Amino acid sequence: MEASVAPAAPVNPRTRWYTIGGVVLVVALLILYSVMKSRRDAALVADLMSKDKARHVAAAQNLFTSNRFVDLILTQPPDARDAAILATEDWAKAGNDAVKKQAVDALLGISKGVDREANDPETAVKDRETAVRTNAWKTIGRIGDVAKDQLLVALKDPSGNVRGAAIEALGVIGLPAIPGLMAMMRDRETWGPAGDALTKIGQPALDPLTPLLDTPGYKRKDRDLRLKMAAMLGGFDNQKIVPNLLRHINDDAPNIPQDRRTPGMRRQVIRTLASLQDQRATPEVIRVMREDPQVRLDAISALGEFKDPRAVDPLVDQFKNYDYDVPANAIIALAKIGAPALPRLLKEAKNPDAQIRTNATAALATIGGPGAVGPLLAAAKDPVDGVRAAAVQGMASFTGPNAVRAAPLLIASFSDSAAEVSNGAVASLTQMGTNAENATISTQIVNPLVQLLNPGGLSADVYNKRVYYAERVLSQLGAPALPALIAALRTGPPPVKKWAALTLGDMKQNRDLVSRALPDLRTLAQSSPNPDVKWAAQDALNRLGAAS
Repeated sequence: MEASVAPAAPVNPRTRWYTIGGVVLVVALLILYSVMKSRRDAALVADLMSKDKARHVAAAQNLFTSNRFVDLILTQPPDARDAAILATEDWAKAGNDAVKKQAVDALLGISKGVDREANDPETAVKDRETAVRTNAWKTIGRIGDVAKDQLLVALKDPSGNVRGAAIEALGVIGLPAIPGLMAMMRDRETWGPAGDALTKIGQPALDPLTPLLDTPGYKRKDRDLRLKMAAMLGGFDNQKIVPNLLRHINDDAPNIPQDRRTPGMRRQVIRTLASLQDQRATPEVIRVMREDPQVRLDAISALGEFKDPRAVDPLVDQFKNYDYDVPANAIIALAKIGAPALPRLLKEAKNPDAQIRTNATAALATIGGPGAVGPLLAAAKDPVDGVRAAAVQGMASFTGPNAVRAAPLLIASFSDSAAEVSNGAVASLTQMGTNAENATISTQIVNPLVQLLNPGGLSADVYNKRVYYAERVLSQLGAPALPALIAALRTGPPPVKKWAALTLGDMKQNRDLVSRALPDLRTLAQSSPNPDVKWAAQDALNRLGAAS
């Protein structure tokens, strides 16, 4: 027998309407609360942005009392955040230490809250939020040393923005923050941001930091701290640490037992010495350059920064090194030393060894000056390709009479069997011709190039090579070449007209300038009896976007 099921009690219609009415009332109250809260927040933000100090301080205090400051401010645009930071500073200055600490926590919260904006792909947003963070840490710094303990804790924050704000603010606080930061320098987890903050503080932090360079022991932590100090001390730009650094230049020398080395120390010491530019380090760096191939390039660069004439001979000796980077960097270093290097370089420019002669010529070209002119002109006729290339490249900076003297040699180099020489001649002539200092002698550079457009009985191979390079230079010269090219269009023989037209077509980057030649090009394109000239003129017009 089946069990009977009791019928469900009927639903009272009034109950359903009461339920619906209650829900509607709750929703209406929530909406009303939200509207009122939005209006109240908008009023508070308006007060924060007020120029009236009492008004914006009262608004800041209201928000801090309700623990809503950070949450509200982070929903506002950058201008409102800036105003809130200013209001916070005024409120903190008027309060006790507890108020100041509360203000610092809020400002660090603003720094943390803009992590998203800092990574925004829109540069304008990124830059504007950077300004907000900058205002925040500057304000923290001005609040004073009451904030230093909070900032030391903030150095461990996972947010890079918070760590950055703490570093900058500690730099503003300065001397009172040093003891706490020095304590953090003993901990690998915090010595990075602590060291950055000490560097921001500057010279007052140098004396307490320097002894860490002599941290004893060979555990990894000890070695890493010494290495960090060798890098960090250079940021103080104070040469008094040079003797301390030199004591550690052998900490990673090849003859030191492996378990007694501080890996990377020698290279870092040399780089820091280079940044300090103290010539007391010259003898030791020369020694290291000679004995240790692993740091030779760093040592060469450092000697260039020292600008010490005692380094000239050791650097020139590196010209014999078969590692291309070594002589190349020695040339750069010698160029920084400058005039004191010239006597030795002039001697080596005549060295029987082709490699030494090539590098000496390149160094003379890099240093330049009146003393290098004669040797470079002579080297342009050297039997070794590399010497000729270095010489023609070095003529790029010639001006006045020296440029006039060099032009025929450079034009003759168009026919050189080595492409590096002919291409170097093109580059140098272009630079000489466009140098404003050569404006008065530009025709003396341009006219010989235009003359190369005429075959003059040359074989096709020789002519094609010369005209190719001449056209490359003329097309890059722009205004200095234009009068001569227009004259060639009007009075030159057919081959000259043809190449003058093609050269003008290659000057499309200077369309406004070349517009002066358009009537002549159109005349040739329409009525020249020579088909090559007619084609060249039409091709030039097409490339200049001026075809009729």
